[in-house]
Formats: sequence, C-alpha cells, structure tokens
Amino acid sequence: MFVLLYFTPSIVAFRRMHPMRRAITGLNILLGWSVFGWIVALLWALTAGQKEGHCNESAHTCNCENRQKGEDDLSLV
Repeated sequence: MFVLLYFTPSIVAFRRMHPMRRAITGLNILLGWSVFGWIVALLWALTAGQKEGHCNESAHTCNCENRQKGEDDLSLV
C-alpha cells in the first residue's frame, strides 16, 4: 500500500500520458521521499500535458486544427 501511495505521481503521469512522464518518475524516485518532492511531482503530473491536436471525446471538444500559439477562435478577418 505504501508503494502505491509513493508512486502515485508517476502513476498519474503515465495514466494521463503526460509528455514528461519519465522525468516525473525520475523526480518521484529521487525526491519522492521528501514531502516537498512528492507534492511537486504530483502537481507536475496533474498539469496539462496534452499534445496539440488531442481530441477529448468525453467532453465533445476537439482541437484537431493546426493552430499557432496565441490564436483564438474569434477571427475578425
């Protein structure tokens, strides 16, 4: 049970397919013993790590267009 709790940040990162999941696991292994390191790893795993072009079928939203950063849905031209 302790091992499962200890590796919760890594498990979350892999389940969410976070692009930095290996780095999160490394941080979890090296500094997870400290409360601070474990919290940082968990927060990092919970951050939005989805790649551009990801479709979320459950929320019925799709970002499949090739958009540049800073571009929004409102177009005046």
